[in-house]
Amino acid sequence: MSKELYWNLARFLFFLVPLSWNAFCQLRADTCVAKMNDINSDLSVLARKLEDLLEKPWLEHLERGKADLLAGKLGEATAHFDVAIEQGPTCYEAYAYRGLALQRNAELRLADEAFRRCQEAFSQNRLNYKEKVQPALDEALDQLVEIRKRLDDLSANSLLIDGVGNSYNTKDKLLKVEQLEGHIRFVKMQNERKDLPGQLLLLIGNFHFTTQNWSDAEAFYRRGINSGETLPQCHGNLAALLFLTDRKEEAISHYRQAVSGQAPLSQRFVSDIEAYLANRGRTP
Repeated sequence: MSKELYWNLARFLFFLVPLSWNAFCQLRADTCVAKMNDINSDLSVLARKLEDLLEKPWLEHLERGKADLLAGKLGEATAHFDVAIEQGPTCYEAYAYRGLALQRNAELRLADEAFRRCQEAFSQNRLNYKEKVQPALDEALDQLVEIRKRLDDLSANSLLIDGVGNSYNTKDKLLKVEQLEGHIRFVKMQNERKDLPGQLLLLIGNFHFTTQNWSDAEAFYRRGINSGETLPQCHGNLAALLFLTDRKEEAISHYRQAVSGQAPLSQRFVSDIEAYLANRGRTP
């Protein structure tokens, strides 16, 4: 090989190697950016699916009804609960608070019906969740696991930059994945309950207490206590019921738990049970 040919070849390689390396790096960057764009698209589609799946069109009227109920606007509250029920037939909360509004309006027969429908709606809601929502949530979690693996392949700590200066931080996408996973698990946890929320059990128990349906009131108070929630008022109301039905020793136990939890108690009931304890030479 002549000296001149050698130098020409050397010059060619001198320029070719950097160009090839740059082309390789650009190809790799373009590939990473394409993968990131696919992940962005998949996350957006999944987020929209979850939003549609967990949509609560009745929530606004439920909250407005509760606000009116708190303000003593019983007619307006009932109207909002009716709309909430129409938009979400399994919205058991709307039935429960509708029952409370009717109870306060002295429409006891209708209130009793609303509380009964509350329990039916809860059962139907659980069934719908198991048959439709839970499988979709499980599928979404599987998709998020797959997206997480794709992000790990791109390296969670790398900042990818394309040819026009757009940047893609994989950490941001991992955070989005974690947020969606957390939201799904929260929804699943909420729907694991096998009974009405404790506050609603207390509310229905109170209705039966005021109508002197002692057996049903006692059953709802005990369900509230067994719900796993901290409900000292259930203990207090059950204590009052047991005291009234001459089961004073058991009433004392629940009374103590109510006092320990600082539940608001009827002053007359407190006076009666304290007098009973004094006569027995006992203190709570």
